[in-house]
Amino acid sequence: MVSGHAIGDSKIFAKKVPRNPRFENVESRLNTGCSMTRYMKKIEDAQSNFKVKPNETFKRITLRHLAELTIQVAEQELISDRLCDSVISDNEKQVDYLQPPKRSYTTLSDVISGTGAKNLNDAEIIKTDDTSKYINSPLLLLDCQTEDMFNKCHIRSAVHLDTSILSRTMNPYTQEMRDFMDRPDKIIVVYDENEETSYKVATFLSERNISNVFLLSGGLKLIAKRGLHELVTGPYPKVCFREEFLKKEQNKFYKFAIPGHKFQVDNSRSKFTSDEILKLKSQLNLYTESIAPSTSRSTTTLKSSNSKTKVRSWR
Repeated sequence: MVSGHAIGDSKIFAKKVPRNPRFENVESRLNTGCSMTRYMKKIEDAQSNFKVKPNETFKRITLRHLAELTIQVAEQELISDRLCDSVISDNEKQVDYLQPPKRSYTTLSDVISGTGAKNLNDAEIIKTDDTSKYINSPLLLLDCQTEDMFNKCHIRSAVHLDTSILSRTMNPYTQEMRDFMDRPDKIIVVYDENEETSYKVATFLSERNISNVFLLSGGLKLIAKRGLHELVTGPYPKVCFREEFLKKEQNKFYKFAIPGHKFQVDNSRSKFTSDEILKLKSQLNLYTESIAPSTSRSTTTLKSSNSKTKVRSWR
């Protein structure tokens, strides 16, 4: 052994492992539990999706809570519609027996009341409006996009807000806003593509002492990333994917396609169908499982009502 010479390279740990750009965006599916890497990734995700500023005067609502509230409102409306249909059908059966025979002539009272001459043999056609809003909804969604963007893609139960009315000196609110403002059982949620316009609207309303104003964190951009596509009516605007398009220009191996609907799905309809609610529930379960912090192995203690036996359950 020659003195003064070490065996091997003394700077072996300082060398960086070469990385293939083809697999730069490939992530591991193995859940190793809580770690600093996962924590920093969550912080970066919040910084890229949310534009949180100090001293915000309004409150925020997460996408998960908004989706859960929307599902509850839609399910309650479906149940009430079915009950109303059953009651109406029963009443129609009873009215058929009590209804007097139809007359084929016009009386003097018809002329005096303004009805005039009419064909009384024609049956009246009752039209139902399937695009009506939720009647007893505690939620008012205000879409702050431009009208063209709103017609292309918005949350199904949302109402378009022309932000130019907020510059009025007198009465800068719509009738729907006045019905929800400062109500203890109602909330107003504003959103847009990526919190640019909606942030100003939420600040404007909260500074005028409207206490129940909330901002949807992330807007349509976060809905697209989390995969809750049944919430919206059509293809997402391209402004929601600026970062992805930039990565695609910088890295030729990076593949990206705009998720969600390729075409509009009943843009004028405001209510969710039962199939859309079921799909939204499955999408919400996938979304909560993907972001919920969990450990690969944990123990819980369950106490039975009949015995004090301790049961260990492993995830």
